[in-house]
Amino acid sequence: MVVLRAPSSARFKPEEGQEISLSNLPGIAGTVRLRLRTRWVDEGFEALIPRELWIEALGPAPSLDEAVTKFSAAGRFLATILAFCANATVGTPEVHIAYDASAGRTEREFMEVFLPDERGLPREGRLARTDEFSDVFKKLDESDELQRINCALQQYDLALRYWYFGGEWLALSHLCGSGGTYQSSYQERMPGSRY
Repeated sequence: MVVLRAPSSARFKPEEGQEISLSNLPGIAGTVRLRLRTRWVDEGFEALIPRELWIEALGPAPSLDEAVTKFSAAGRFLATILAFCANATVGTPEVHIAYDASAGRTEREFMEVFLPDERGLPREGRLARTDEFSDVFKKLDESDELQRINCALQQYDLALRYWYFGGEWLALSHLCGSGGTYQSSYQERMPGSRY
């Protein structure tokens, strides 16, 4: 089990989340289940306050180190898809807790990294629609252009992070990189096209 946390302006409703099963992670023999959710906290107000994104990954791995490495990469990829679907900033997910969840063990490897809980005023944000997330993930999973689309999504994610007063030029630079990645893919599929 590996748990990652990230600051996020993309949120799931308290009763919702997104669950994805991956059966094709390199170096992993079996299915890894990843669950994304927003941590909602009762801070004494009328409504719960949305805080950071949590990503829980559970699956087989040869070692705890392998699980941390492979599951974290998968979680970061899903966070990028979340940022794209919600059109909202999602920080880089960092490992918070990892442990061996194998059945029948009396001793387990365990790792914990101190990540402070988000406090203060809640960040602005928007709700992620789980149906849209599922549709985008399904199309990506079926695509033979996954590497290029992933590259474009990474650039778009970076553009969202720089979308503030004074950071526009960096945001536009990453948007150009995102569009350029997609454009080259389109031109290879549509020879003779001007775009």
